[in-house]
Amino acid sequence: MTPLELLKLAWKNLTHRRVRSWLTLLGIFAGIAAVVALISLGQGLQDGVAQQFNSLGTDKFNIQGAGGGFGPPGTGSTVILSSQDLRVVEQVSGVKLAVGRYFEPALLSFRETQRPVFINSLSNEPPKAELALSIYNYDVLEGRLLSASDRQSIFLGYDMAQLDDGDVIRVGQKVTIEGERFNVVGTAQRSGNPIFDSAVLMTDADMIRLFSIGDRFDFIGVQIVEGANLNDVVEQTRSSLRRSRGQRVGQEDFIISTPEQFLNSLNNLITTIQVLLVGIAAISLLVGGIGIANTMFTAVLERRREIGIMKAIGATNKKILSIFLIESGLLGLVGGIIGVLLGVVLAKIVEFFAFSYFGSSILQVSISSVLIISMLLFSFLLGALSGSLPARRAARLQPVEALRK
Repeated sequence: MTPLELLKLAWKNLTHRRVRSWLTLLGIFAGIAAVVALISLGQGLQDGVAQQFNSLGTDKFNIQGAGGGFGPPGTGSTVILSSQDLRVVEQVSGVKLAVGRYFEPALLSFRETQRPVFINSLSNEPPKAELALSIYNYDVLEGRLLSASDRQSIFLGYDMAQLDDGDVIRVGQKVTIEGERFNVVGTAQRSGNPIFDSAVLMTDADMIRLFSIGDRFDFIGVQIVEGANLNDVVEQTRSSLRRSRGQRVGQEDFIISTPEQFLNSLNNLITTIQVLLVGIAAISLLVGGIGIANTMFTAVLERRREIGIMKAIGATNKKILSIFLIESGLLGLVGGIIGVLLGVVLAKIVEFFAFSYFGSSILQVSISSVLIISMLLFSFLLGALSGSLPARRAARLQPVEALRK
């Protein structure tokens, strides 16, 4: 028999037992669908996060005190950064601009609504204000961005403008923060970043007065000059701050973080979650493999007489082995095809609802041809491997014994 004839015979045998074959496929395509959906969404999330960071630029880094806790950067730090630290950073070779920033928890009131918020500062110096705004990268939904010259005014992230009753805070309306009234000059479009969407921007002058802020910063943002090497500038900054603060190597009480470092940490977290979830999904594949083995053992028992006839007319052990291996491999492959299609559909559904909820494409589907081909090849090999033991048992049957039964 030619390979094509073996394939046709295997397919005929599978379609002859439709119900059993479909039941056998359940574990395979459920596992493959889960793996495809999880990997494509995980890769898409990594790509979306990378795009977000690329839009912020690779020429910036942040400095904050060590011991940070929950909340935005700097809000939980036990170490204070001062104006002296800011001057030291500004004098580092390769630094274009450095801006000290504040983060303060507060209570925002509007009509009957009260909610806790974090107030983020915007420098009253125009160049430094532009640096801060470039980090947020806001798209204005209504009104305008906060400017360095504003007083008693705020800019709201998308979530902060949304009220529990479905209404929104409009430009020109007044809100109360820590007992003082502030005018809303603008609101942001939804970015999909919960930190930015829940931000409230206020100028330094208003924050220093409202919260009685002394000589300290929660956070220092730094932009390097064009053409400078980010890692070199970071190391020079770390060395300068270490000398200024009288600290030894490895005993620094401040943290310098770059977008690349944060992105790598986030990608490692996403990958770890992916591996965990794929491991759980692999249980379905194991169940599917056991199902294929069980189906093929049953097929051998049912077709003993057929096997005896084929051997009596000259079929070799290799041919019999090939027939059953191809059948089990086809079971796995069909399950893989269905699983891939189902996984893509599931991933697209998650992407759609994520976009509807967050209003951005940060959670998107990224499906590669390598992933699809790998899953199909894996499902075929899983099927063939699961059917290998039944296939060998069928090949070892003696013609006389098989025909007798």
